[in-house]
Amino acid sequence: LVDQIIVYKIDRLTRSLSGFAKLVDQLDAAEASFVSVTQSFNTSTSMGRLTLNVLLSFAQFEREVTAERIRDKISASKKKGLWMGGSVPIGFEADGRSLKLNVEEAETIRTIYALYQKHGNIRLVKDKVDKLGLRSRKRLIDKKPLSDIDARKQPSNLDKTPMLIGDVPFSKGHIHFILTNPIYAGRIRHKDIIYDGQHPYIIEPEVWDGIQTLLQLDARKSRTKKTGLVDQSKLLGKIFDESGARLTPSHSKKGKRRYRYYISHHLTTETSVRSEQSGLIVEQTNRANWRLPAKPLEDMIQTVIVDYLIEDQQQLLTSDASSEQIRTFSEVIQSIANKDDRSRHLNVDYFELIERIDLKTGIISIKLNSEEVSKQLSINPELLNESTLSFDTPFQYRKRGVETKFIIRDKSNNHDEVLVRNLAQAHHFMDMIKSGNSIEQIARSYSATSKVPVTPRRVSLLLKLACLAPDITNAILQGRQPHDLTTAKLLKSPLSYSWDEQRVMVDRLS
Repeated sequence: LVDQIIVYKIDRLTRSLSGFAKLVDQLDAAEASFVSVTQSFNTSTSMGRLTLNVLLSFAQFEREVTAERIRDKISASKKKGLWMGGSVPIGFEADGRSLKLNVEEAETIRTIYALYQKHGNIRLVKDKVDKLGLRSRKRLIDKKPLSDIDARKQPSNLDKTPMLIGDVPFSKGHIHFILTNPIYAGRIRHKDIIYDGQHPYIIEPEVWDGIQTLLQLDARKSRTKKTGLVDQSKLLGKIFDESGARLTPSHSKKGKRRYRYYISHHLTTETSVRSEQSGLIVEQTNRANWRLPAKPLEDMIQTVIVDYLIEDQQQLLTSDASSEQIRTFSEVIQSIANKDDRSRHLNVDYFELIERIDLKTGIISIKLNSEEVSKQLSINPELLNESTLSFDTPFQYRKRGVETKFIIRDKSNNHDEVLVRNLAQAHHFMDMIKSGNSIEQIARSYSATSKVPVTPRRVSLLLKLACLAPDITNAILQGRQPHDLTTAKLLKSPLSYSWDEQRVMVDRLS
C-alpha cells in the first residue's frame, strides 16, 4: 500500500547502520522506496550509496555520543548524591535535585524496618503490616494518551481524567524492595555502586547495613531448605576484623571439592600477598586482613563456647538465683558437656548463641546473645548475668602443609595421637632390633600381622623416634611438645642423635 516514505533528513528514518540495511531490504521486498526532502543522492550509483553510508555512520556516532554524555552526566550527578528523577519512593517527596521527608510515610518505613529487625522474616512482616492497616502511597497519574482513532470514540471530558494507582496493601516484593533500598539510609544507588546522598535518611545507615546482613542470612536459610545444602557459612554477618569490618564468606573449588573461607572484605576486590604463618594477608599498604578456613574456625568457635559454658557456668547467673535454679542450670550444662547425652547436646545451636565475634591478632572476643542463651539453655532472662556474656579467648593460627590448626584458650595440652602412636611403634621396632631382628625382618613380620604393609624404609625412619631424648619423649606423651613438632617434621628433618642438639631444635619450634 506504500509507494514512498518521505523524510526530512535521512537520520530521521534511522540512526543505526545495520538497522538501515535491514529496512532497505524490507522496502525492496515491498517495492517501496524513501526520499529525503533536504538531501539529494542517487542510491542506484556507488557514489550515492557511499554518501548514504557516511551520513548514516555520522548519525549513529552522534546518537551514541549523546547517549554516553547522558549516562556520564547521570553517573556524575549520582556520585554527588543528587536525586536524578524517576518515581519518588514512599517516605520522600521530590525537592528539586534532592528529596525531602514525608513525615507520615517516613513513619511507615520505620515501622517496616522495626518489624523486620524483630521478626527477621518478610512473610511475618507482611502479616504484621496488614494487621496494622499500612498501605502503599496513593498516586494520581495522567492516563496514557489515546490514539486519534480511540479519542474519537471516547467523550472529550474523559481524556484528561487522572488515574488512581497505589493505596493497596504492601506485597512481600514491595517490602523486600523497601528493605533493600539504600535511599532510606541517605544514600543513592547507581547500578551496583552506592554513594552518600544529599537527602536526609529515614533509617540510620548502621541499622540499614545490619538489615542487609539479616536479609542475606534469611536468603541463605531459604536456599538451604530448598536445596538441602549443609555447607553454609554459620558465622555469616557475625565475625568482624580489627577495623570493625565484617569478614565475608568466600570459597574456592578444586575438582568437585569446595573449600570455604572467611576473608576480609577488602580481599574480594584488592590483590594481596598471603603470610601463611600468621594466618594474615599483608597487602602492599601494610594493612592486615584475614583469610581463615571456615570449617576449622567454626569448630574452634563451637569448642570455645562449650568450654566457656562448662567452666564459667557459676558466673552466668546473678546472685538472685536460688540454689534450686543454680542446680537446674548446672544439670543443663552438664548434659551439654556429656557426649553420651546426644539428644541434649545436638539441640543447642551454638552459632545462634553468638551475637558478635571480634577477631584480632592473637585474641578472639566473643559476645553471646542474651535472648538466645536464656531460650536455649532454659534460663530465666531475669537471672542471666549479661556482663559475663562477653569474653576473650587467646588463640593462634598455624598451617602444616595443607592442614590448618587453631590453637585456642590457654590450654597447654597438645596431645598428638599420630605422633604418640608412631613413637610407641618406634620403640617396639627398637626392641626387635635389640632382639637380633634385621630391618627387613621387622618389615615382613609387621606387614604379615598388620592390615597396612610396612616397608623397610618406613621402619628405618621410625627408628629415629626411638632415639629422642627422654624428656622430649615424656613431653610428647603428656601433650606438652610444641605444636609444630609433628611426625612429618621429625622424620623429614636430619634428626641429630645428640640429645642436647635435639633440645635446641625443640626450643626453636616453641
